[in-house]
Amino acid sequence: MTEALAAQRSPTAEVLRLAWPATLSFLLNNSYRINDQFWIQGLGADAQSAIGAMMFVSIMTFALFYFSAGGTLALVSRAEGAKDRILRNSISRHAILLAISIGTFVSIFGPMLVPTITSAMQLKGGIGVHAEAYLGSYFLLAPAMVIVIATDHIFIARGYTIVPMLLQVVAVGCNYFLNPILIYGIGSPEVIETYANVPGLGSAMAVAAYFDIQGSGLQGAALATGYSRLVASAMALILLHFVFDTPLNRWGKPALGLLKRMAKIAAPVSWSIAVYAGVYWLLYAFVLSGLEDAVKAGLGIGFQVFDGISFTVFLGIGLAGSSLVGRSLGAGDREQCLVWVRTVRRTGYAAGVLFALLFIFAAPSVISYFTSDPAVAEAARTYAFVIGLSQVFVAVECVNEKVLSGSGHTMPIAPITLIGNLMRLPIAYVMALTFGMGASGVWWAINLSTIFKGLAYRRVVEKREWLDTISKT
Repeated sequence: MTEALAAQRSPTAEVLRLAWPATLSFLLNNSYRINDQFWIQGLGADAQSAIGAMMFVSIMTFALFYFSAGGTLALVSRAEGAKDRILRNSISRHAILLAISIGTFVSIFGPMLVPTITSAMQLKGGIGVHAEAYLGSYFLLAPAMVIVIATDHIFIARGYTIVPMLLQVVAVGCNYFLNPILIYGIGSPEVIETYANVPGLGSAMAVAAYFDIQGSGLQGAALATGYSRLVASAMALILLHFVFDTPLNRWGKPALGLLKRMAKIAAPVSWSIAVYAGVYWLLYAFVLSGLEDAVKAGLGIGFQVFDGISFTVFLGIGLAGSSLVGRSLGAGDREQCLVWVRTVRRTGYAAGVLFALLFIFAAPSVISYFTSDPAVAEAARTYAFVIGLSQVFVAVECVNEKVLSGSGHTMPIAPITLIGNLMRLPIAYVMALTFGMGASGVWWAINLSTIFKGLAYRRVVEKREWLDTISKT
């Protein structure tokens, strides 16, 4: 698409043109979790509870992974807007170098921390065994996961949001095929019978039989995720080098000043992700651990299936805005920045209303595909209904935070996230345990903090200090 054609579109059309592939890409990325949630049913409620808890560990790990992407999006989009090819490619190579370094660090030291993590989250018995099996393999394959995050943000920053989407199509197809092979293998035919009508299962089982693969439970789910992303990361690097004019054979000496700029922009966002995940760890340890296992399993389904879809839509819209804001700042067009902000807000807020309705009215029929346990299903329905009431504010939080990320003005993100997420702990404890509201008290605490964060981010964007970041970053 040429810039002339882009200029002829309405702002809403241009946001949607970039947003739908980014949204679909993140939806596909989230389908790893949905795939896992679907395929582990045969392992029982302990496995479902464990995968729900591990979701927040993976989010914590993503906070570290995001160091390779947070500054990448803002700086690559700005270099693209300024038509500085040399700087753009240098930033891209440094992002990939940073991703490889972070991934290697996690793959070496992450497995050593697995018992400490599961113990800190009070994951005991069968849940703890499943959780440790999953985490060990997840950490080992970290390099592939980090590279994908970095390359996705390079493509998005340059306006090629369709590329990560297509790569995710390939990777998710691999994940879908590998999950039954590596989770069950040939050792659990009675469990495989419950998936008899699932497309592609026969071929997957034939592969398992041919290579004599024994299933490894949740460890297999982690391996399927890692191998799938290895495919996507390899393809992304090949495309950048041979198709998108980003030579990866010209590394030279790392520019520490550039790495520092990238880290300065990424650090507040990574911090916010870490705080978000850390609060859920504490919720597990001090509040959710005192509730029934069905509540934790219901949270896993509700968060991964419902939030996993709605948030990725908000994220896709927000990242489209990040790319447009960054490129307009790079071109020195402040007025166009404000046009993109208004447009991405309207689009995100409309999506928030839509998902509020879907959470409230469509949850029962959707949940039936992920559990046959009545207690787990009821817990998931309660989660979807209560959290559905705050979806508009989730959208407000996401799109305004991404405006700040795209501009490089990320410093306000850290305090808003710290205050907003930490307030969940005392409110959840009081409402769930002191007032006897149980799981609903936890979900309402999340809602109240979401409203606070959404309004706070909106206020920061309204002050427009982010428009003055051209010379600061």
